[in-house]
Amino acid sequence: MASFLVEAAMFLSLLELLVEMTTSPERYAQIVLNIRGVIADAQNRWALVGPPCDQALALISAIMEPLDCEHTDGKKILAVGTFGHLLVTHAPFLPESFPNIGDIHSKWAQITEPNRDVAIEKPLRFVAGLPCAVRLVASLHNLDENDLRNLRVQVDYPNNTRGYFRPLSADISKEGDRISSLVLISSTEPWSDAADVILTLVLLANSSSQKVVSVPLLDSPCGAQPASVRLRAHPMTRT
Repeated sequence: MASFLVEAAMFLSLLELLVEMTTSPERYAQIVLNIRGVIADAQNRWALVGPPCDQALALISAIMEPLDCEHTDGKKILAVGTFGHLLVTHAPFLPESFPNIGDIHSKWAQITEPNRDVAIEKPLRFVAGLPCAVRLVASLHNLDENDLRNLRVQVDYPNNTRGYFRPLSADISKEGDRISSLVLISSTEPWSDAADVILTLVLLANSSSQKVVSVPLLDSPCGAQPASVRLRAHPMTRT
């Protein structure tokens, strides 16, 4: 059941990206990165809950084939028609039977600070080379003690680098249902303009490789989007 839910969430996110690819073809490069991200997130979740079905693997393979070819010859791309056809022919099938639904709980979080609208409209200016603290406040739902130990704030920078900030134990309420933490962001060099930095609440997953594997919390119990907030940052030269 959990594996099916991961597949369904991935499928819905891919459908959303198909719509974006159709309406905004000029954003193709960014959409491709988002497609890779959706698939990577699903694979991380499957590593925790169990392997996907053959159809989900076939869909991923068919989508990744043209994307991987772009790195070799630069000619083959994932066309809108091809993308749409793959989703139509690889829609998730409901399992024949469901386990006790009452035992299944979505792990999710709702970020209330930074305010999404204010964070985008007002760039956060700070001196390059020095850390800048951003207050992150969120409600947490259905996280057990092990989840709270593995809770991190994932920080994605515009240069495709990524960091993980571990909240202090005192930043999490005794009930485990709220976090209020100062997240540090930084840049060794100044930027010419303000750019997006994304904060996402994630759980670190056990992995046999040295690469950090994280699974984002959802932003609602019935949604497929990660619990994240986008803010504008502008590291500047010391004056």
